[in-house]
Parts: sequence; structure tokens; C-alpha cells
Amino acid sequence: MTKDAGEPASRCRACDAPTFAADDQCGRCGAMQRDDIRCPHCAAHANASPHAELRVACDVCGAPRIRLARRPESTLERAVELLRQAETARRARAASRMGAALTGVAVPMVLAVAMLAFSVFNAVVFAGVVAAVAFAFAVGSFSLVRRGRTLSRAMALRIEEAWVEAGVSMVGEFGPGLDALRLSSELVISESRADELLTLLQVDGYVQRDGGNASIRARIADAADAREELVLGADADRAESTSKRAP
Repeated sequence: MTKDAGEPASRCRACDAPTFAADDQCGRCGAMQRDDIRCPHCAAHANASPHAELRVACDVCGAPRIRLARRPESTLERAVELLRQAETARRARAASRMGAALTGVAVPMVLAVAMLAFSVFNAVVFAGVVAAVAFAFAVGSFSLVRRGRTLSRAMALRIEEAWVEAGVSMVGEFGPGLDALRLSSELVISESRADELLTLLQVDGYVQRDGGNASIRARIADAADAREELVLGADADRAESTSKRAP
């Protein structure tokens, strides 16, 4: 939070404490003061904080976000859509984990009922049916655990793709003058995170770095189209070469 000299420009929308024109958040309660900073998931005027798994998460709903310093997050349409897909995967993973926990807890309880039915009441058929139900619960729990892991990978992939989209947008906006310091300022992340993002963009072929700066390359959306263009170009070169050698 920064403060301008002079009298407060307004008062906090949450706690009515005095705030200054350059304040993004209230110094007393931490409430967001800028109308253009809004979570794309829960629509709350809320800040986003660093997160170990999601990189950056909304302070209200916990969904993955990408903060922008000078403009609304909604301007990164493709990145926001990828983050929504990541949030869908995160919620589905939470449901899978809950289901796995419940079915996992139910297995020993159902087996206890089966053992009781067999040992006390000598109900062999009933005990067999209950044991089969316990086995089904165990298989279901295992399947839900595997589904949760799959959703975790899908979520991580969508988040990475979203950050790549944001990075490409920044490189396209600032061109060769973009470095890790500027990128960290624009995306409200640490400089080390910004340098990692520039390196990822370089590895993915979106940018090429000259020292600390980055410049954008032509982006190929479909690798198959690119290969087809290369093949057609090679065929055309061979045809031209053959026509020149012909008498």
C-alpha cells in the first residue's frame, strides 16, 4: 500500500477508515478499494495472494487468479477462461477427495458388519453380500483417488497455460523492453516468479531472450498446420529446382 501526501481522498468501503488515492487496499481492514480489481470467479472486489499450489489465489473464494497492476483481469480473456477450467477441476477434485474419504471410512465399517453377521448369526449369504458391498466401496474409493490425481494434473496444466497466455500478452504489449522486473510489476508477482515465467515462455517458443529482455515470436497455434506449410514449401522448392534443370 502506498500513500500520497495530504488529506485522505476517501474512506474505506468496509470499515470507513480514511484511505488515500493511491491505496489499493485499506490500511486498517485490508478491503480492496479499486473497483476494477474483481475476482473472475466469485466477482468479489478482493485481492489475490501467493499460493503454493495455485501460484496466486483469490483471498475470498480461493480460486486461482492472475492479478494485473494496471487493468482488470477480465482483459486476459483466454487466460481467465483457462483459470475457470482450473477452478472447475479444483472443485471436482475436492468432491473426489471427499467421496474417497467417505467410501474409505465405510469399508471397515461394512466389513465389521459382515464379520458380525457371519460369526454371530451364521448368515453366510448376508455376510457375503455385505462383503461384496465393502469391496465395491474399496474399488470406488481407489477410483476416486485416481480421479483426484488426474484432476490435479489437469488443474496444474490449465494454470500453467493461463500464465503462459498472460506472459505472451505482456510480451506483446511491451515488446523487447519487457524484463523480469517489469513483468513482475505488471503481473503483481515476485521478480523470481517473473523470471521463471520468461524462461517458460522461452522454452515453449513464445519468446526469445536477449540478455534479460524478451521479444515476441510469431505464434503457431496448430503444429499440424505448421508441418503442412513446411512440407508444401519443400515440395514447391523441389518443383522449382526440377523446372530449372529441365532443358
